[in-house]
Amino acid sequence: MVVGNPIYDKQGQVYIKEVFFTGSVALLKGQGLCYDRDYGTATVADQRRDRRVELPSTTNNMWFAGVTCEAYDAVSGGQRIRIYEPGSICEVLCSVATTVGVTRMTCGVGAGQPGIFGLQGFGGRGTALALKTAAEGSGVLELSLAADAYLDATGLILTDGSATFITNGVVAGDRVFIQTVESDGTNSGTAGEYVVASVDLETQITLTAAASDGGTMEVGYFVLGKRPLTVLCLLEDGEESGLQQFIDLNDNAASAAMVGGYTYALGGVTLANGNATDTLADGVINGQKKGFKLIAALGTSDWVITVTSGFTMAGGALGTLTLDGAADDVHLIWYGQEWRALTAHGTAES
Repeated sequence: MVVGNPIYDKQGQVYIKEVFFTGSVALLKGQGLCYDRDYGTATVADQRRDRRVELPSTTNNMWFAGVTCEAYDAVSGGQRIRIYEPGSICEVLCSVATTVGVTRMTCGVGAGQPGIFGLQGFGGRGTALALKTAAEGSGVLELSLAADAYLDATGLILTDGSATFITNGVVAGDRVFIQTVESDGTNSGTAGEYVVASVDLETQITLTAAASDGGTMEVGYFVLGKRPLTVLCLLEDGEESGLQQFIDLNDNAASAAMVGGYTYALGGVTLANGNATDTLADGVINGQKKGFKLIAALGTSDWVITVTSGFTMAGGALGTLTLDGAADDVHLIWYGQEWRALTAHGTAES
């Protein structure tokens, strides 16, 4: 008599789908992708809209497809790949340390975290629950979203007073993903993937290419080693989370928050020339959620978000949302014609 089934006991449920990745870049194992739901000619009923996938962006963030089953080399013109769909127990590429059964991570949008799971957004498709504890240093070699990491005027030298680059095993050739970079009205940085040229100190590395064009620019970043961190997760299903993004707060200038999902800003800088501004467009799905969060406090000026159509928790007209303190945030939901502010830590003004 056989008691139990060893294969059954050790095999989590997976849902695998073969799709076509339309990009030409290499993909890492566990990297998140989104469907290209408006692929091809709009007036043609094209079934390929359920098979074409691409890196997450601010325009496809409500169409999460799944994560790659394995790593894929770059192929010009795209390639057929396999993905784990939501509902699967699978390996997910992440940029944060995790605690089993506790940590939730949401798929990132943008060049600084392309399909990499990081800070938590909303639950649902595009968010993963960690089923393994993994500490910083085991694939994610360094991570900073504090206000003590910055690039020098050359844009090449990254210094982080809290880092332990040498102890954590960062070496030349490792990848640095800069999620967000300060812009001071004169100089600015560019979020994206960079490469370590040298490890100079426990708290300093040099990049192979400049990530800013002058001045001292504060940054949020993480470093992935030769074997990036993938963590066993439950890839959540249900409604679309809308994913999560980082935006740069520019002195006296506008930024672009995506509709739906969660938008983070690093903060920790002084906006000396005026408010950083944003405009939230109308939602596209009844019940769609939107979140904004400022990680560190701003000096002098504020992050001011104009809501195109909205009303407050008390029912009055909502004109702007103002965030300027550490951990200030606001959650909204789209009710067909207007955004309603559900919670706010900060200032919601009419």
